[in-house]
Amino acid sequence: MRMRKRKTTALLLTGAMLLSLAGCNSRTEEAVPDSAGQTTGQEESLTAAGTHEAAESEAVTLKILMPGDRPKNMDAVIEEAEKRMADEGLNIHLNLVFSPWSDVKQKIELILTSGEEIDLVWDNTSSGMATHISKGYFTELTDLLNEYGPSIISTRGEKMFEANRYSDGIYAIPLGSNYKQGIHYNIRKDLREAMGMEPITNRQQLLDYAYKIKEKYPELIPITTAGASEPGNNWTTLALKDTDILASDLGEVTLYFKEDGSVYNFFDTKDPQIWALIEEARKLYEDGIMDPDVLAQQNYSNLIWEGKAAICTSNDFIPDASSQAKLKGINPEAEVESVILTDLTPGKQLADFKQWNFICLSNTSKHKEEAIRFLEWANGNQENYDLLAYGIEGTDWKAVGKDKYEVLGDGYRWFPYAWIWNPECDRIAATATENEYAAEKFYRDANNFKESKLVGFAFDSTPVTTSVSLHKAAFTEYACALYNGVIDPETAFENWKKADYNNVKTIQEEMQRQVDEFLKDK
Repeated sequence: MRMRKRKTTALLLTGAMLLSLAGCNSRTEEAVPDSAGQTTGQEESLTAAGTHEAAESEAVTLKILMPGDRPKNMDAVIEEAEKRMADEGLNIHLNLVFSPWSDVKQKIELILTSGEEIDLVWDNTSSGMATHISKGYFTELTDLLNEYGPSIISTRGEKMFEANRYSDGIYAIPLGSNYKQGIHYNIRKDLREAMGMEPITNRQQLLDYAYKIKEKYPELIPITTAGASEPGNNWTTLALKDTDILASDLGEVTLYFKEDGSVYNFFDTKDPQIWALIEEARKLYEDGIMDPDVLAQQNYSNLIWEGKAAICTSNDFIPDASSQAKLKGINPEAEVESVILTDLTPGKQLADFKQWNFICLSNTSKHKEEAIRFLEWANGNQENYDLLAYGIEGTDWKAVGKDKYEVLGDGYRWFPYAWIWNPECDRIAATATENEYAAEKFYRDANNFKESKLVGFAFDSTPVTTSVSLHKAAFTEYACALYNGVIDPETAFENWKKADYNNVKTIQEEMQRQVDEFLKDK
């Protein structure tokens, strides 16, 4: 299952080079070089890509599985997309099937295991994507991308593709705009100002704010964070994203990487950076600062938007505009801002460039070429990307400057992360503060990060499936409580270690063996 990656990457980039300037250009005005070095209009480049042949073929309908709820204005967006594709010679119709977040993992599993005919499937690591790939449910994409998807490649770049490989090739197109997640928290800006505090720029100020909230606003939860629902986004593991620790392919830091290519075992090392954050979480919990129901919260991030919490860990630098509106509907004076604690000095942060969302081509698809042509159409042109990402311009959104946008109404929710997300085309919310905008731009440039030796490493857990399963159960029982301060650290650590050490050691040894093989080939 291990693979030699550099050769495959070179093959992909060769296919992307001639059209590397075509990503997210205008629909008709941008000129691109042909194979002889001459420039032609966009329509001619589309002809070269074969869309005239597509125009002469019968129309096909692509069935696409998406997570979440269907937007109210989805039909209008699809109608416009199909019209544009027809004008450009792509006889493609779109059948988007939405599954609620609570059911999407089961829906993916049912579709793939039953052999149901479907074309494109949103998937991610927590939904079992690696297992789906190993079982052969998804198509290897190298040849299709080289021939029909140069902009799919160029808008993400070598590092993003290199970092998100599985098995012996490319089975999933990475979806993302940032090359790493930074440390950031949503906080109530109005309360900070009411308490006379300056904008928060470091961790101690954030903690001071939390304690003042408890004193001045006892009806609020000072801090809410992920419990068992999101092990990578709880109080302790979120803060580790600003250290030299990288979570392993397990998605958390029981096993973790640094810069030296070793697999570290928390049970053996008891890393002081991790332990200090665990002790901090315990103090916050004992002092009544941490949400007392942190382990039971399934939608913890809603608490701040419902006016019930003052600090919430977050995956987004810019607070969501629709959520802000919801909060103001409860309290017109309330406002949330993002506190960004990450050092934005280029070259300081270590990154492996892994992404969390992917679009995959099902092996049951009878329209594989058309599926990639559609994604190329969406990724290779700013106007097409805008349509699918933000809706109908003037109705659902409007452009602000060169790279920002403003949401209009609630007819079309933001979900490019489910099928087309890339760092070149994605716009930044016009509501962003100067600091939020700067952070977004910083994280969208892979050159700002130190590149981990393990970029492109993907752990194949098949040899240790039983140990991984047992570890996940133990992690849920002990670690989520430990990382959020709910239980005494020393006692919890020893009980967890006793229950889980052999599982973790078995996984570590297999992971290290695969890492060594990967580095030898690299």
